[in-house]
Amino acid sequence: MSAADRLDDVARLRERAERQLQSGVSVPEGPMAAHSTLRLVELTDEDGLIDALQELGEGADDAVADMVEGLRFLDFDDAAEQLAAAWNWIEDGLTVDQEAGMKVRDVIDALNQRWEDTVDAEKVELRVAERIDEDPEAFGL
Repeated sequence: MSAADRLDDVARLRERAERQLQSGVSVPEGPMAAHSTLRLVELTDEDGLIDALQELGEGADDAVADMVEGLRFLDFDDAAEQLAAAWNWIEDGLTVDQEAGMKVRDVIDALNQRWEDTVDAEKVELRVAERIDEDPEAFGL
């Protein structure tokens, strides 16, 4: 199957996962990973990693846990670690060592840049397409 066909599969899987989530139906691991990871990338593209996480609101702990699992399922282990560390830092109150000259905004900017260098929508879509080829059953295909 061509890469373009697989990318179409990725879009369909994501749409199906969104519908299932909205209707309260359980979503298989593969489509859930694709959906949560692509949604995270969209949010971070708009606002940056820290701001996007801070805007999650009610249920944020569960949402972040789903996103970390999704990243790991798709073998974005470094991104999963970045996400978990960023969330923990937020929960700790965004503390920095001011005596060492650190500024919160500088740390946020560095985290955002590292995140952008690690994961983007194209990388995620290609990884999902690869995983579909490896294990179509995990994606309900």
